[in-house]
Amino acid sequence: MKCGSKFELLVQSLYEEMLLEDEQKIDIKHNQKVQGASGQKHQIDLFWHTTVAGVKQIVLVECKDYKSKVSISKI
Repeated sequence: MKCGSKFELLVQSLYEEMLLEDEQKIDIKHNQKVQGASGQKHQIDLFWHTTVAGVKQIVLVECKDYKSKVSISKI
């Protein structure tokens, strides 16, 4: 398993724990292909959807594990 994948799975575990604290049992998908508005498919590290106060939400997370400070241009 790649180091990046290990980090992504760690982040997934952290999100699952935080969501459970809010009593939300959500199935977080790892390494998913998601189709954008243009029709282009994008690889997404973590993906889930939920409904909060009647509003459907889609959450996409890209994980980055840099050894140094991240420049503003990369954000």
